[in-house]
Amino acid sequence: MKEVNACQAPMQAAVLMQSMRRTITLVALTALLASCGSSEGSRISAIASAEAAPQVVSPASTASDSDGTTRSAMKSAERAALKRANLAFQSDRIITPAGDNALEHALQARRINARSAGAAEILADIGPVASTRAQALIRAGELDDARRVIALLEEANPGSLTAISLQRQLTQAGSSSASKLASNQQR
Repeated sequence: MKEVNACQAPMQAAVLMQSMRRTITLVALTALLASCGSSEGSRISAIASAEAAPQVVSPASTASDSDGTTRSAMKSAERAALKRANLAFQSDRIITPAGDNALEHALQARRINARSAGAAEILADIGPVASTRAQALIRAGELDDARRVIALLEEANPGSLTAISLQRQLTQAGSSSASKLASNQQR
């Protein structure tokens, strides 16, 4: 076993920590991309998995290499989510089906990059349409689906008056449904 002098130990520990952070980040991105189900996500997933394999890191490795790789993978994941959001929007899949709609894909891009201009633009464009469709779900009595969409709208724009109004409508519809059910059971 190679001996390490006191001056080299902190540097080797820092390099090891950097390698561990990179591996954890890549594994997290791999899991995120795997949950997306896109072909580009699968390709990135395979690359990230290969990079996440244990590696021997020399002290010559720099933090900027690791940061650059992580930023690149995150940018690719953000672009993939925005692409799926645009495709869903073009296919008029604004809020449905659950898990594969423009609203959820745009929120996913924003979770990857909180400053994503593309996600902000898509969310601003589809917000009014999503709100109108959430109201239609409430009127149709599809309260579970309406609840899901309202939660997404709240995530897109926390504390917005639209989300608060929709939540009130949902609560009133739920109360009305419970009253009708009780009335029908008494007959």
